[in-house]
Amino acid sequence: MIHNRPLMAGKAAGPLLVYLDSSDFSVLSDSRQRTDKHDEIERRLFEWQSTGEIQLRFSFAHVIEAAPVESSDLEAAKNRLLHIQQLCGSASFADPASVFESEIRGAGLSADRWGCQSIYRDDGYWMPPLDGLEIGIPSLLSSVQDELSSKPLNRAERRMAKKALFDGKGRLRNASRKPLSGISDPNLRRELDQFPLTPEGLDQVGRFVCGLGSKEQALQAIANSMIDLGCFADWYARKWDQASPLSQSLRQSGEALRAALHHSSSAVRKACETLQSVGESQKAKSAIKEALNSVLENLPKALMCDLAESFGIRLGESAQCSWERTPSLATVARIVCHVGRLSALMANGGRKPRASDLGDTLHAIYLPHVDIFRADGFMANAISDARLPWNTTVVSKLIDLPAAIERRLEAKM
Repeated sequence: MIHNRPLMAGKAAGPLLVYLDSSDFSVLSDSRQRTDKHDEIERRLFEWQSTGEIQLRFSFAHVIEAAPVESSDLEAAKNRLLHIQQLCGSASFADPASVFESEIRGAGLSADRWGCQSIYRDDGYWMPPLDGLEIGIPSLLSSVQDELSSKPLNRAERRMAKKALFDGKGRLRNASRKPLSGISDPNLRRELDQFPLTPEGLDQVGRFVCGLGSKEQALQAIANSMIDLGCFADWYARKWDQASPLSQSLRQSGEALRAALHHSSSAVRKACETLQSVGESQKAKSAIKEALNSVLENLPKALMCDLAESFGIRLGESAQCSWERTPSLATVARIVCHVGRLSALMANGGRKPRASDLGDTLHAIYLPHVDIFRADGFMANAISDARLPWNTTVVSKLIDLPAAIERRLEAKM
């Protein structure tokens, strides 16, 4: 398994950890949107990072939201991805599914077996484990077998060809590997174009294709190439048609997680919407608050059970969703409730739920693990409304970020 680093809560000592909103990378990477104020914000972010006072980290959610969904968005998407790498370097977070799976496994452990682990990655690895995705890497063995099957040979000729190409265990003979590089074969090269590969990655995957390396090594080479967001961005630009399948696999890797969050969001929304017809009276607000409290009491455990089922984890009766054992899960569950509450109170400054709310919820996974967290105005209100137990400063506007950082730095002195 490529990604096997343990996870859990506990902010790292040292610099302030800062988590930007995806829209920040979009604005800062787009010369049409940037202003002198944005130039100054970015200059100060780089300055604080260079002195070790802050550290910017990125996540799976940032990369997936930055990646293009239409060919017309390729240039802007490349700029977004390169800007993530420029600002954050290799400082990343574990992917959402891995965070939740680790927390849920920890929730079922006894006190003597449970320990505080790390959610932070310093190798730039932002993806779910690639061996968990449906990624098919071509092999020279399969290519030779397919080529042989397609030739119009009689039984004797086919038997002679097989004997020349394969040994008694069905493996390619060494002699048949030497004249075939695998990489120069146009069909195999076309299949390899579906992956972003650095020159080193191409060499390692080529070894597997030629039967000289393992699939685990090939997957690791692909992962190492994707860590380089410059390589990832260039690949999108050069191979848009081939890039789409892997892009879809990455997006679909979080479907179970999204489904569980959507199920929880729907439960909250229905509970609140049934009360909207009561009106804007204090009685209505009290009823919504009472309904919210009821959902809050049950949602964390229900969400944990839904996710545990998707991960194939059997939870014991003692497993509980808590701030200590499952900080990200508990945070997301509470925010989901308060997003529903604010949506139900539209007449009091709320707004209708949006598809982007689910993406914002994925970002909130990392809120307990940073010092400063950027979110849009609506999500910032929901976080404030949730009264979370974390000492995290939530900033609703990019323009206000430098002042928020200054205050936190002064408080450390």
